[in-house]
Amino acid sequence: MKAEDWTQATRRDAERHLLTTALRQLEFDEIKVRLARSATSSLGAALAEDVLPLSNAESIGEALAETSEMRLLIDEESLPMGGISDIGPA
Repeated sequence: MKAEDWTQATRRDAERHLLTTALRQLEFDEIKVRLARSATSSLGAALAEDVLPLSNAESIGEALAETSEMRLLIDEESLPMGGISDIGPA
């Protein structure tokens, strides 16, 4: 293995370790469990269980904008959330 390849592999391992450590300290798994419990459908719960943190500034901005828009719709009660049923396979 070339020294450059070894350095890149080592850097990736270190970054993966830092991310894993940070997510554990932030109790990210517990956040996902709580999010899944608050879902109104099994499809929503499955999506919550699979959620991953974003690391790209553009993706984070888009997700925050979507969240703000959804929060506004819910607060204005213009998007009824009651009676949601699963549309996935039985």
